[in-house]
Amino acid sequence: MTTVSTVTTTIILEAEKPQSIPLETVKYTDLLEKDALETSKLLRSCQSPGFFYLDISGNNAYFNGDAYLENIQSLSQQQEEYFSLPFHAKMKDYVNFPAEKGYQYSPDSETFDVPYSSFQEDDVPSPLDALSIYFMMAHTHAIATNLIRSLSPFIGNEDVRKYVTSMHDENDISRSGMRLENFMAEEKEKLGYIYGPGCTDGGSLSLRYCEEAMIEYLDVETGGWAYIEPRRDCLVVNVGDLLCAASKGQFRGPLHRVGHPLIGVEDRKCVTYHLWPTDGVVDNIH
Repeated sequence: MTTVSTVTTTIILEAEKPQSIPLETVKYTDLLEKDALETSKLLRSCQSPGFFYLDISGNNAYFNGDAYLENIQSLSQQQEEYFSLPFHAKMKDYVNFPAEKGYQYSPDSETFDVPYSSFQEDDVPSPLDALSIYFMMAHTHAIATNLIRSLSPFIGNEDVRKYVTSMHDENDISRSGMRLENFMAEEKEKLGYIYGPGCTDGGSLSLRYCEEAMIEYLDVETGGWAYIEPRRDCLVVNVGDLLCAASKGQFRGPLHRVGHPLIGVEDRKCVTYHLWPTDGVVDNIH
């Protein structure tokens, strides 16, 4: 669940907001049916810009999108309640680094991490519901690995394809996990927008559910930043550094950041799942 920072300077731009550039939308239930059009959109989006919408609405024999959306919206409400707790109550869940679980705090954000491989019900404090979190992690992990399987036939030569397919084993330990994120509003009134540092994600894929606009990415076609409009029926998915490396550069790990309007906007929250390869293969990818 680690990100790799590639830009370390916070940028303040007065009265300026990046434009919104439409992303490709991939329908997940159709992808599970091996629909050629959806597969081609997935492949094209991972090549450039490295971001896409994954439409998770609808049901088929393999996936119940209605139940998934209902659960993730319930989890969004739970994290709203959790991050509204007094600071001293949340600090009871604080775990010193490098443990990637529990509560963490920084001046402009706070997070709660739940690891996939070592999930324990007792690690999930109220008002978060352990069953809801386990449901979300299990299903989102399956979604992420299915995306990898859909991509793998089109990556490099046969050896590369086999390697990418084998990177994520259900029975092996990895850094995969869920992160509940709260990006806090500025207390001081300033004009314009403030941006967090740009970064790329260090794993294979990141899947986000955000109800407010906050994620922006560097559009290499225009050389400018573009913000991503949230969609309640979609996850926003982006390629991570390790999948980019494993694909021998065929896929792009996009530079992205959190943009935060300073006036009239409350805290904004996001549910993120980071898929990582199993620990045994991470060191061999680069």
